[in-house]
Amino acid sequence: MRLTRRVSTYVAVVMSVLSAVLLFAAATALLSTAFRTDERTALEESSRAMNAIQARLDAIGGNATDWAMWDDTYEFMNGDNPSYVEVNLPAETFTNLDVNVVGFYDRLGRPQKIITVNPVSGKPVSLPGIDDLLLEHPSLNLSRSQEKSFSGVLRLPGDQLLLVGTGPIMPSDRSAPPNGTLVMGRVLDFSAVESIGESTQLDLTMSTAPIAADVPAATSTAS
Repeated sequence: MRLTRRVSTYVAVVMSVLSAVLLFAAATALLSTAFRTDERTALEESSRAMNAIQARLDAIGGNATDWAMWDDTYEFMNGDNPSYVEVNLPAETFTNLDVNVVGFYDRLGRPQKIITVNPVSGKPVSLPGIDDLLLEHPSLNLSRSQEKSFSGVLRLPGDQLLLVGTGPIMPSDRSAPPNGTLVMGRVLDFSAVESIGESTQLDLTMSTAPIAADVPAATSTAS
């Protein structure tokens, strides 16, 4: 009887320890599965956000290239179309294109005409560094290269990020060399992030922390 009690006690202790181990293992497995699920979800959502930003870049680059190939734009850069800005660049255009800036630069990268507007309010805005954009980033100057378009992300003074696209200004039939570069850009601000969030159905927020020093000044896709 005494032996039976000892065996029973031993078995009870072993079962208790085993139960605790199994519970711990099950909890660990659940936590591991939850972590992997959260990690996978975060990666998927990051990918969707990056794809949305790339789609914006493609749209901005495509519009810049399209406008740069208008005969009216080429004539404007030659000084032969004085009503160009009034006709083509009211505040509504910036809202429709969802851009902050439309700029025209000569072959040396010097600004000839730059218009900056808040696409949400339709009011003029100030964009520091926009006058020297092509001088600071020569790769944007397509009038002196063989590239047809450029789109990328630039860091402006004040730690602003600009989604930017450029195209060489030339006649639609390409019968003459480029006489400048057209730039379109959209500041990646709270309204832009909110719009991207709505398009991707993601709850995106924008950090107000300064951009790290190792973030590149420009990344691009050119063709």
